[in-house]
Amino acid sequence: MLTFRRIGSCALAAGLLALLAAPQLASAQATRTWVSGVGDDANPCSRTAPCKTFAGAISKTAVNGEINCLDPAGFGAVTITKSMVIDCRSSIGGVLNAGVSGIIVNAAGGQVVLRALDINGTGSGVAGIRILAAASVQVDDSTIRGNTGSGIEFLPSANSQLTVTRTLIRDNAQHGIVVTPTGGASASVAVFDSTLVSNVLTGIVVNDNGFAAVTNTIVSGNGTHGIAARATSSYARISLDRVTSSSNGTSGVLSSGPGGAVYLSNVLTTGNPYGLYPPIGGASYYSFGNNRTGGNTTSDTATNTVIPQY
Repeated sequence: MLTFRRIGSCALAAGLLALLAAPQLASAQATRTWVSGVGDDANPCSRTAPCKTFAGAISKTAVNGEINCLDPAGFGAVTITKSMVIDCRSSIGGVLNAGVSGIIVNAAGGQVVLRALDINGTGSGVAGIRILAAASVQVDDSTIRGNTGSGIEFLPSANSQLTVTRTLIRDNAQHGIVVTPTGGASASVAVFDSTLVSNVLTGIVVNDNGFAAVTNTIVSGNGTHGIAARATSSYARISLDRVTSSSNGTSGVLSSGPGGAVYLSNVLTTGNPYGLYPPIGGASYYSFGNNRTGGNTTSDTATNTVIPQY
């Protein structure tokens, strides 16, 4: 009997441990999850049982994990609060964000990658991508359009970096990309091989404590300036290399405020009222002597304000 009791006690203890472990196993998050237009958010988001929305998949995806798209569909708006990747290269991931922001990134210290997304505000979306906090955000191979705000609003409250590559940003009611760090933070943006067209205000605007490097990019048909550095109490700096800024409503490039500076190399401005808008409030332009400007209706260059370098 003594032996039986000992065995029974061990079995009971094992059973209790199994019961305690069961909820933890049920709530385990996967390193890779999937979404599908025919999925269900009640699923575990596995390849054979995918979720239907990004919001449904994100809670089942581990920190530093990845969400992939199995087929082309609309996967809904989402708020990202941790390091992760949303990658839909094998099948474009749609986000219809009428009345809300398409993707909000609020992941303090996190690293977020967004790849191959079609974000469409349908004329009422707040912003395509709104970045409030992250160590870095990467946007690749995407289209962002149709928002009442800007295509990308980069508003970090701590030092942060944004990279935009091979992305089309168009038809937003404010800016294509707006950089406005808050709380004394600094923000750095790199834009490569991208197109920013037909936004109602500016293609790319950088405000206080912001820096942008723009390379091999077209900025055209925006309502005011193609590219603008606007400093009021600090610095706002932009470096342009192999950039075309054309047919914008006011100028190809603007530099404003005593800390405003734009560095130009292999830049073409044409079809604007001003190629380079006359600098405002002590701002500067720095030319590397290899730029082209012509066909601007009021002025091709900001006379006596471009400082030659090299």
